[in-house]
Amino acid sequence: MATLQELIERAADLVQEYADSGMTGDPHAVCDAMKAVLNAGGTHADIAAFNHNRRNQHH
Repeated sequence: MATLQELIERAADLVQEYADSGMTGDPHAVCDAMKAVLNAGGTHADIAAFNHNRRNQHH
């Protein structure tokens, strides 16, 4: 069973890949990953914050 942090990282990766591909990826995979985070007690803000922090580390 994945930890909440792992679920957040996976969802953030899928969101980023989906955005990078010009929204041509699999929206269902993104949705399922986000639902997994929410079901584990996380929030959409957790996913957004993870992606935001990761982007800031590359600059």
